[in-house]
Parts: sequence; C-alpha cells; structure tokens
Amino acid sequence: NVFVEDATFSIVAGAGTTHNLSIDGGSFDADGTGTISLYEAGNNVDVTISGPNNATIGSGGNSVSINRLTVVKDNLFDTLSVTAQLKLATPANGTSMDLTSGTLILESIAGTPMDIILSNSDDFSIPQTAALIVQGTSNAVSTVNGDIALDGFLKIDATGEANIDGDIKYSNSGIATLEINGTSIVNVGEQIRQDGTGTIAFTQTGGTCTVGSSSAGNNSHAVSYTHLTL
Repeated sequence: NVFVEDATFSIVAGAGTTHNLSIDGGSFDADGTGTISLYEAGNNVDVTISGPNNATIGSGGNSVSINRLTVVKDNLFDTLSVTAQLKLATPANGTSMDLTSGTLILESIAGTPMDIILSNSDDFSIPQTAALIVQGTSNAVSTVNGDIALDGFLKIDATGEANIDGDIKYSNSGIATLEINGTSIVNVGEQIRQDGTGTIAFTQTGGTCTVGSSSAGNNSHAVSYTHLTL
C-alpha cells in the first residue's frame, strides 16, 4: 500500500524520464489534505495496480495525478475503486490507461469530478477480462479520434458521462455488455457496431444515449446495429 495523509507525494520536473511504480495487492491512497502528483514537465510516473483483493485510489476527494494507469487484477471481480480526483496525462497518441483485467470503478465524490481522456487517435480496449464503471457526480470519460473496443463490460451510471468520438465496436466474443442507468449521458460520435460479427448485451434503465452525434461514420453500416441482446 501507498498511503499519503496530510502530505504531498510528488516527483520533480526533470529531463524526460518515465518511471514505473507497481503496487501488488494494495491501494494507492491520499487522505486528509494529502495529494499525489506524479507527472511533471519532463518527469512522469506510470502506475500499475495488480494482484488479488479489492483496492482503492484515494479515500476522499483529494487529487491524485499520474502519467498512465495500468490495472491488472487477478480476476474480473477484483475491483479498483477510484474515489480521489484522478488526473491522467492526456496522451499525444495512444491511451491514458491499460485496463487488462479486473473492474475499474470511477466514483470520485461530489465536488471533485474526474474528466479522463481514455485515448487520443487510438482505440481504448475493454477486454473480456475487464469492466469499466463510471458513476458518482459528473465524472466523465472520453476518446479523441478513437473508438472503444468493447469485449467486456461498460457501465455509465448515476450522473456519469461518456463521450466517444468514434464508435463503440464489439467483436464476436458474445460477452460485450453496455449498461446506461441513472441520469447519465452517453454520446457516441459515430456508431455502436460490430467489429466483424457478434452481439452486444445492451441495457438502458435511464439516462440519455445519443448515437451518431458527430457523424454516421461508415456509410456501409447503420448508425446503430440491431444485433442487440436486451
């Protein structure tokens, strides 16, 4: 575990070095007035959280800034709950996090919403072994010139928001699941579509889902497929 209480854990600006911090089976918390700041001009830290059991980033609304996050939990049901105001560096070309396995829950407390760019000019993947849940107060995820490749579970809940510049595309795994609940907002710039063949389990009990908000995308496909399991 890394636990910062009423203090600052940071890295100084430097000469273009990316460091790695791995936490196996533990949490990465800032409590009280504590803050964690691990990306500065020229010096950055990538953080990997792995192993069994449930873990957290932050235990309140404090700021936790890192360069890039990798989540590799032992199984899908091991969670990483983010209650801090997580800030990830916006990638120039690529992704800001790698969600390999486990369930990542973005649930920053009221007054400190997250606004995370998942990818820039690249696809953000949610594999069969992983889930991403966006909830809490006005927490938002987005892609810029990129799709979400969904083979696992994506849930936008409460007042969470997802703004996908391209498509949500799903393969023939048969596991892809999209849930929209609460008063959440989901904007898909182009399509919810197959990437090859397959189905997606889609459930909406509330919120707003807009598909084709930027363009209809590939005109050889419908804006939204009907290969859905409801």
